[in-house]
Amino acid sequence: MSESLPPSLFGVALLVGCASPPPPSAETIPPTSLGDSVGALIEEDASKSAPVIVEGSVAPEGYRTPSEVLREIRNLSGAEVSVLATSPGDREVLVATVGTSAPGRPEVLIVADPTGMKPVASEVALALAKYVAKGGGMLAESSVFHVVALANPDAAASMREHGVAGRGRPMDADRDGRLDEDGPDDFDGDGVIRTMRVPDLDGGWLAGDDARSSRKAEAAKGEFAVFRLEQEGTDLDGDRLRNEDAAGGVVYEANWPHGWDEYARNSGAFALSEPETRGLADFVIAHPNIALVVVLGDRDNFADPEKGGGNGLRGATNTLEGDVWLLKVMKERLYGDEENLPQSAGDPKGTFAAWAYFQRGLPVLESSIWTIPTSTGDGSDEEKQLAWNDAALGGEGFMDWKEVDHPQLGSVEVGGWLPFVRGNPPHEYLDGIVDRWVAFADSWAQDFAALKWVKVQEESQGEGVIRLRATLANVGLLPTASDMGLKTRRPFPVRVKLELPEGAQILAGSKFRTIPRLGGRGGQEEMEWLLHLPNGGDWALHARSETAGVARVSQGEKR
Repeated sequence: MSESLPPSLFGVALLVGCASPPPPSAETIPPTSLGDSVGALIEEDASKSAPVIVEGSVAPEGYRTPSEVLREIRNLSGAEVSVLATSPGDREVLVATVGTSAPGRPEVLIVADPTGMKPVASEVALALAKYVAKGGGMLAESSVFHVVALANPDAAASMREHGVAGRGRPMDADRDGRLDEDGPDDFDGDGVIRTMRVPDLDGGWLAGDDARSSRKAEAAKGEFAVFRLEQEGTDLDGDRLRNEDAAGGVVYEANWPHGWDEYARNSGAFALSEPETRGLADFVIAHPNIALVVVLGDRDNFADPEKGGGNGLRGATNTLEGDVWLLKVMKERLYGDEENLPQSAGDPKGTFAAWAYFQRGLPVLESSIWTIPTSTGDGSDEEKQLAWNDAALGGEGFMDWKEVDHPQLGSVEVGGWLPFVRGNPPHEYLDGIVDRWVAFADSWAQDFAALKWVKVQEESQGEGVIRLRATLANVGLLPTASDMGLKTRRPFPVRVKLELPEGAQILAGSKFRTIPRLGGRGGQEEMEWLLHLPNGGDWALHARSETAGVARVSQGEKR
């Protein structure tokens, strides 16, 4: 092995990218490369292929390993732990459930680290599970709490062990009849797979004021490109392409039905083709009382809420305008006036969050929890990140560019960010982040939709006939269904039933009614009946919602 990198806050770089990776097993998952880690490349390449995953690896110091996360979930006292799926690498995808499902009792689902590159997400999710399992706060009393602390264990283990977030069975990504034959390789022998600057006047990139940074050339300003950015690697199979068929299989966050791309590399033979995605989908469908989904990963939809305005149709990516208000409320509650907020990365198409919102109609919060700050220094975001890296990490999160002779491309520069650094904080920050999220999660207990009968009036019309007027209100913050839920017709509408004593008749109105949606913060529905009660007796109104509970009022309780 070549000389290793110096120790840093994030551990030691691992040698990766061998041409003949080890066979898959519970201990050894073959590495895969699905693109470049440079933030701008993620956006640029998202439309061309499945979501991009990073190169190289440094094992984060102070974080639990994937096996340790799974072990702590299995041994979680006060929770019922079940297996959603077993991955191709023979790892279990576990869900810890605190509380017992009951009609109308709201449920919360936390899904952490779907890409395998966000160990901070698993740390937060595990802390939340432990807090609720111990009976902490109001959340345990008001809801059922489900936590998937490691949604993609194969990718997380591969990232930690081999340096690339690969998962699954070998596949022929370039369709040349061979499997996993041309992945990234550490051709400069420095112990980590990084990024290459390849001289190219049409490559679109040039160095920033801080020569370590890269930015898009602006032709309108007379700027000329100097290089293109590629992941470190060589042409191992002689087809004049590099890194086009890396070890590993289908990308978890490209395998979900909404926006699934049948022509994309690594998106799967069909949507939900993978046991991990299918297992979680089955779980969501089997739990209609889920009132809130929180995804802790690379994407973030409420640190900087969009304006909304999408139509919610097939392939849509914009949150409906009527649902954006919730994101704004949550941003204010979690971050207040804080300016340095987490950033979002990755294509939303084919992700779990997109499926949960656009096809299941569930309110979804996506949080990247922490990204490297951009509040230090001047210039572009990357230059500010570099300034923070210099101040906080002594510059160890970024490997300076060095000129290397590439066997096919000639002279190139190799360097760039080390993995984990830009998306996971130094472990000294974890306690503060966890405390903030525990308080944030506990506040959800007061947000759930809740049904209540108000303004119930009864007027005698003579000869045993009465006019009954009643208003059903939602006194919670969340609506009984999101705007997207109205389009998907999930969850089921609020159901109202009128019960009458023997011999009574309904002269006007209906015994059963449905209300598609009661808005949050006091949404109401007024109803009216004309009843004939020749023998007297009590009537009763029952309302039920999958996510807002039940409410009952009778003649003796009318208000």
